[in-house]
Amino acid sequence: MVAACGADVPTLALSQPGSGSNPNLELSWPADAHGFRLQSSRDLKVWVDQPAEARLTPADETIHQTVALQPDSRFFRLVGP
Repeated sequence: MVAACGADVPTLALSQPGSGSNPNLELSWPADAHGFRLQSSRDLKVWVDQPAEARLTPADETIHQTVALQPDSRFFRLVGP
């Protein structure tokens, strides 16, 4: 699944590399998206910043952040400067 809104907003890509009892979700976006940060929400009313655990993968110039899918479902978005 990929989501983007607006002309200057980077594309946020989602993948699920793990499975089993503790599945994770990997979110990624272009490394040249300076100043953007990841936020999550359970109900789309209140958004909170995700902890800064993102890592840059130089080979494909992409920022990756892994988040746990448990215990609840969440929505994610990138917020820019």
